[in-house]
Amino acid sequence: MEKLRENKFIPVLAAFGNPLLDIYAKINSTDILEKYGLDMDGAREIPNNELSRALYQEVCDGHEVYLNAGGSAQNTARIFQWLVGPQHCCVYFGSIGCDEEGTLVETLLRRSGVHTRYTSHRNLPTGRCLALVHGEHRSLVANIGAARIYGPHHLNTQDNLKVLSQVKIIYIEGFFIANNFLTAKELIHFCQAKSIILAFNLSSPYICKENPSQVEELCFIDSHRNFHVAIAMARRPIFGERTRGGLRGKLWFLEYLPQCSWPGGEEGADEEAGEAGMVRRERPGEGGGVLEPASEGGLLLAARCRWLGLGPGPELSDGVGGSPLLQAMEQ
Repeated sequence: MEKLRENKFIPVLAAFGNPLLDIYAKINSTDILEKYGLDMDGAREIPNNELSRALYQEVCDGHEVYLNAGGSAQNTARIFQWLVGPQHCCVYFGSIGCDEEGTLVETLLRRSGVHTRYTSHRNLPTGRCLALVHGEHRSLVANIGAARIYGPHHLNTQDNLKVLSQVKIIYIEGFFIANNFLTAKELIHFCQAKSIILAFNLSSPYICKENPSQVEELCFIDSHRNFHVAIAMARRPIFGERTRGGLRGKLWFLEYLPQCSWPGGEEGADEEAGEAGMVRRERPGEGGGVLEPASEGGLLLAARCRWLGLGPGPELSDGVGGSPLLQAMEQ
């Protein structure tokens, strides 16, 4: 395990996620997607079974493939390290297998300048992700293998906690919480105790759909998502919307999540947003726009005040003086 060089490097960011070996392949048709039931522009996890092994084998045997260190948080860590340069360091945490793929992933990540603090599992393979690219579209298929197991006991070692106490930001990918949510909660409490910034990437619509309660617990932190993830969250009735507390919870969620970029020109995007109670706002002089809740009431005023750095903005309160959007939703 790599050791941080004290007094020479300043740990700035610690990233937690599913470390994967990316296998990138260009496909000439969608036949292989149809054969294995994969969606164009989709992302899914598959178990380590005969079907998944057949898929990986068919891709590697029939196509030219490119290998790289992958996984959402690992990719973020590599780009972050490139941006901050050698005077600072980024540290990555996750689980790999004791195999050739794990050795390759660690080697590639270290070449990027990222410090690794992997946990290794002898009886589980290093996770892999197929990126099947067809024209401008891609389908991601992951078998996360050893990355599935990174428990609180892996996190809470003296060496790990020493490193984490030095960082300014802890970053968690959404894919990580599907199997390691208890560890994510430990990180939340650690950040609160140490006044460390915590950032969370929602990662994919299916994470929001399949793990709504876990996402709800994390939604108060700095959250990053794209259009389709935002729509998945807006559609999901995860806050018990038929109760007053649930309504206020959803408003709180919509208010504190930043605006997301709009996929300009994407077919069906307006209809998809409308069904979820969201609306597009044009950006003057630019293509596309941003996604916002459909109401122009007190909720958006409060949110915009915060986004523009003009103070906390109007509060969501009970009674007549409450948010116009809250009042409208309760009628």
